[in-house]
Amino acid sequence: MDDKNAFLRVRFGRSALADSFEISVQPAEDGFARLLLEPYEPSMSLMQATIWLEDNGTIRRILIRDFYGNRNQVQLNDIRFNVSVPEADFAFKPPVGTQIEDQTLLAE
Repeated sequence: MDDKNAFLRVRFGRSALADSFEISVQPAEDGFARLLLEPYEPSMSLMQATIWLEDNGTIRRILIRDFYGNRNQVQLNDIRFNVSVPEADFAFKPPVGTQIEDQTLLAE
């Protein structure tokens, strides 16, 4: 299993979290539940991840550790659901000379 894409498979509903990771509940922190995720097949880019969740399951923070001990953290603030967004916000025209890489296979 290519765990480089494990999060994307879960995100797009192609895999359950437990199919790719051993999951252990950690003590709550900063008022959030906390899960430790360890991939069944670790890679250089993903050795361990921690996810902080609200009581309703909303992810608030993700910390990813790689083989070298580097840590990348994403924090999600001011989350709003079911907000109306103008369609024009989704229009994107890359600047002239931009090299486009097709990464649609990552979501499969």
